[in-house]
Amino acid sequence: MVSYTVMIVIIVINIILKMITIELITWIGYDTYSELMTQITNAVFYSLFFNTGILLVLVNANLDEISWGLGLNNVIQGSYPDYTAKWYNIVGGTLVSTMLLNAFMPPLYEFQAVATAWAFQKLDQGFSRGAESIYKTKQSQIYSYLELYTGPDYIVHYKYSTILNIIYVTMLYGVGLPVLFPIAIISFFIFWATERWQVAYCYQMPPAMDDKMTKNAMTLLSYTPILFLLNGFWMIGNKQIFQGYVDQVAYTTSVMLTGHNWNSIMDVNQATPMLLIGIALVFITIMRVYFYDTLTQWGFTLTANNIEVDENLPNFFEAVKLKDADWIVHEARYYQETYGIRFVRKEVVERLDDWKLAKKPISGIAWYNLLANQKYEREFNYFPTDMKDREDFIVDGDDQEGNDCEQSDMIAILINLAYVKQEVASNFRFGPGYSATFKQAMKAAE
Repeated sequence: MVSYTVMIVIIVINIILKMITIELITWIGYDTYSELMTQITNAVFYSLFFNTGILLVLVNANLDEISWGLGLNNVIQGSYPDYTAKWYNIVGGTLVSTMLLNAFMPPLYEFQAVATAWAFQKLDQGFSRGAESIYKTKQSQIYSYLELYTGPDYIVHYKYSTILNIIYVTMLYGVGLPVLFPIAIISFFIFWATERWQVAYCYQMPPAMDDKMTKNAMTLLSYTPILFLLNGFWMIGNKQIFQGYVDQVAYTTSVMLTGHNWNSIMDVNQATPMLLIGIALVFITIMRVYFYDTLTQWGFTLTANNIEVDENLPNFFEAVKLKDADWIVHEARYYQETYGIRFVRKEVVERLDDWKLAKKPISGIAWYNLLANQKYEREFNYFPTDMKDREDFIVDGDDQEGNDCEQSDMIAILINLAYVKQEVASNFRFGPGYSATFKQAMKAAE
């Protein structure tokens, strides 16, 4: 009963830690969305891993044999001095049960997110019924309406941190608890199936980001073999289980010492190969992380060799999707004609305007333009120029006709301020009706 309580407490604390960490890192803020997501991924992963895989073992540990005279045995006074048979029965069993329950949590998390979104949608509709209810809303802005009815955000940072936590816990204790590996497979399958369904039917389109999060995850995963080897070495080096070592105790309440301490590391036994490989891997990792430039100069890395790979990729102009080409053409021509701002060369616009279909299209975003990213487009409340009846979706706060798009245009002008004449950018004042005089100011500055 106690182990089940501990298991539930761990999962509840994980949820609380996740929420607090995400809010804290978001409050701190970072320069780019990818950097923000990467920092949240790391912070959530560290907290989940510590609470799931470290804290449970630490509070039950007894460090009398391995305190190294630092007094740690006076602080941590648990019941298990090593990975003993009792440890596997109590602590190991709780750890396995926690990971097994975690495997079935993704569908519950996703149901909670979808149910919350559905409840807010019904609240917006006033809980009305019938076919006409779908046309009722209290939202006055198109993007607030889309935010409410296009489903919850795809929280990619929590997905990464959850997967990393599963892998780290499995690799850390997998040698002594091999059942963690099939549990990890079950976790990944449930996670994959849930994500497939949610991305297709429930979530908003995931934001387009660079490869920073993927590289960060790969870097973190590269350290897991070290955990597997070194903690695995300590697990299968237990003398009570593998050598029948027994230390007499005077009372049943006393902790039986295992004879497994720092001095026994030099003993040659079944665990020695894992130690040797682990030490070699630690050395390689230190050299790779801290002395990479030196190794490159000495020719010990692949970077020193110029590897050319023919990916049979088309010319850039032949790889742009038609909708992306139309977007940049409309944006460039609109701001050139309306405000005299040219942020795309004329020949590039003409070539893209004549483009039909890409056989090998670019995945993601083709332009180094913030507003080409739907995440930033929505955050800025920007309405693209290729939008039909664009002015009808913009609330500009006055009854004057002809300036309805100014509010949205100002966003693009400020983002592309580097293309505005310096004297115009320094002296021009944005106000109602600025579109009528901005182009004149640009011409006067030529």
